[in-house]
Amino acid sequence: ADPAHLGTRNVTIPKAATTAKLAIPTIDDTTAEPPGAVTATLTATSAYTIAQPSTATVAVADNEPAVTVTADAAAVTEGQPAEFTIHANPAPTNTITVRVQVAQTGRHADPAHLGTRNVTIPKAATTAKLAIPTIDDTTAEPPGAVTATLTATSAYTIAQPSTATVAVADNEPAVTVTADAAAVTEGQPAEFTIHANPAPTNTITVRVQVAQTGRHADPAHLGTRNVTIPKAATTAKLAIPTIDDTTAEPPGAVTATLTATSAYTIAQPSTATVAVADNEPAVTVTADAAAVTEGQPAEFTIHANPAPTNTITVRVQVAQTGRHADPAHLGTRNVTIPKAATSTKLAIPTIDDDHDEFPGTITATINTATGYTTTTPHTATITINDNDKPLSGLAASSRGCNSGYWLYEGARTNFCVFNDAHYVPTTDVDYTIYFTRTDRSRLPGQGWYISGRWYSWQNIDSAVPGSSCDVQGTDVVLLDWVDGTFGKDAQWDDAAKGSGALRGTIKAGSPISLAWDIEACDDTLTEGWEIISQRIRLEAAGETQVYWVPSRLFLRDND
Repeated sequence: ADPAHLGTRNVTIPKAATTAKLAIPTIDDTTAEPPGAVTATLTATSAYTIAQPSTATVAVADNEPAVTVTADAAAVTEGQPAEFTIHANPAPTNTITVRVQVAQTGRHADPAHLGTRNVTIPKAATTAKLAIPTIDDTTAEPPGAVTATLTATSAYTIAQPSTATVAVADNEPAVTVTADAAAVTEGQPAEFTIHANPAPTNTITVRVQVAQTGRHADPAHLGTRNVTIPKAATTAKLAIPTIDDTTAEPPGAVTATLTATSAYTIAQPSTATVAVADNEPAVTVTADAAAVTEGQPAEFTIHANPAPTNTITVRVQVAQTGRHADPAHLGTRNVTIPKAATSTKLAIPTIDDDHDEFPGTITATINTATGYTTTTPHTATITINDNDKPLSGLAASSRGCNSGYWLYEGARTNFCVFNDAHYVPTTDVDYTIYFTRTDRSRLPGQGWYISGRWYSWQNIDSAVPGSSCDVQGTDVVLLDWVDGTFGKDAQWDDAAKGSGALRGTIKAGSPISLAWDIEACDDTLTEGWEIISQRIRLEAAGETQVYWVPSRLFLRDND
């Protein structure tokens, strides 16, 4: 509005008239402005009263146009222009220049057309065009985009959309590779197809890296290979020869992997593999079961491919870990595959003993076969699990530790109760050991000797009351364990060592042994020589076993 017409204005209503007019001029300038409004509000005097409505408003619109921008196409291919339309609403009353900022992602647009661009919309026109050229090069590139964004001047206002984008696609092809067959037999080529999308506008050379596992492919055809895709074609072939030799070999594979150049992009799949099978007759071996329990046979199947035209003999080496198999069935075994048969069985018996043992294995390995070669798998293994309770194979022993040792009163030595390095429990075993000592003595001239043994020996308890020997009621005191699996971290039931019971845990994998510190009581009695032996009741893993220590300790008197 014209400021000269704002503020307090007086309006005259003639006698007998019911209305009068008030006109507020607005200015038609050349500056873009947001919409506005002019409001008239009555104020009171003594000549009239004010009723409703007492105020009124007239909106005032700018007549400079609002401009927007749109893309003529969502996407183009390099070499085609990215085109935009600039819209003006309403059509300008005079020619206007619209300022546009042009940018890109990628490198498809001509840089000379980027940055600030001026677009002219003529008087009375509602649109104008903006075209940004893109470059049709020979370099493979990822997709890009061109974006046009309006910037403001005083000649117009900016409405939405104020920015627009055109995607620009490369026209160099994307290449992929596939295998023509999943597998071939040696002597047949491993064939691949190279695909181009879209078809190239000029002949392109695709670089392929060829590798193999095994030794079936001709080495002259490995490494970097160039494959030509002609202009307007979408595919080309790559064939890698394989060698039909007379050597039995494990299966192999040939792999083709695309590598990049500027003539194309690489899409997925970018690698393909063809398995290559051997065609020489071969024997293999497999295990019928992964594991069996002792007492069950370990069974293997010997395979021949193809089936022999006459009976063949396969030499198999059988070995074990542990002690589960019957040794008579170990070593080299001859297995016969009948004419026209494709397999035969080999069964190795296992022994169902009463010894607790770690799991073992039986392995069958093919050495030779008449007229056949060996290939993978040429060896197979079966685990043999034990079926005995912990401690079922344990035996009391006293190898070493002064077995049969003469001990004089007042002296001390070590005495072995268990010493079995071959027994190793397979699980942790909680145990309780109860000890009983037995004494037999022979006084000078007493008893007789018949068939290798003395008769009429007497059981004795010659402890002197109140002496250290009286603690256990025998001439020998069991002081404490000195070494061994049973004694490690074990606890007595009561504070007096050597009395009550010893409790603890044998850890899985620990060889069993236990040695005790023995002291002979030095009393004042005159005695004959004595034999000290030991009986042990062992409770563990739900079992109760009684062991007599087989060797003895001999005690001599010093009075």
